[in-house]
Amino acid sequence: MAGCPLPLTFHCARHGWASIAMSQKIPLPVISEAMGHDSESTTRIYLALLDTSVIDKANAQVIRSVSQDG
Repeated sequence: MAGCPLPLTFHCARHGWASIAMSQKIPLPVISEAMGHDSESTTRIYLALLDTSVIDKANAQVIRSVSQDG
């Protein structure tokens, strides 16, 4: 329906939403409630798996390096 060439699943939507919410500094209780988790500790575990900030910084550094070389 969205015209995306890749199959989108409910899991993809949840993962994407949680990643964006975390990056936007949405409070943990709100994310936890939205995800339907019984406890915030479950949400903390889930979000720890999604924390890509170190990788994001590394990617930005590589992109800057390539852009400066070109």
